[in-house]
Amino acid sequence: MRSSPPACGRFVEIGFTPPPLASNPAKTLHWYNHAPANISPPKDWQRWMDLMAALVQHLEGRYGIQEVREHWYFEIWNESSWMYSLGMAGYNELYDYTVRGLLRGDPDVKVAGPQSRAEARPSASPILSSIAVSTVASSTS
Repeated sequence: MRSSPPACGRFVEIGFTPPPLASNPAKTLHWYNHAPANISPPKDWQRWMDLMAALVQHLEGRYGIQEVREHWYFEIWNESSWMYSLGMAGYNELYDYTVRGLLRGDPDVKVAGPQSRAEARPSASPILSSIAVSTVASSTS
């Protein structure tokens, strides 16, 4: 028997790059569960999007399509302004490809907006404009 979801839903954070997909396997932080956590961008965006689509499909297969669609939220790289090796400059590309992959897994999943530390939030404005343009372009094509 599955438990009912918490009132706020479930959050899945997409963060860190699996070593086989990392563009720089040596670019790591060594604090996450006492194991290296890769902070470089993926070396192959197509494989990254495939991984994101497979993740959504796996979660829906395990927990149910409606459960994931209605109660789960995907966040892309918490505090990317300092934890992602390319910082906010590269985050727009990461965000775009990650969202594409997640939505390819299921176009009805909920993806949260960009995330950063409070002092980095003004730098999120360009990505919000980019998302608005991408959303309009994809909805009209």
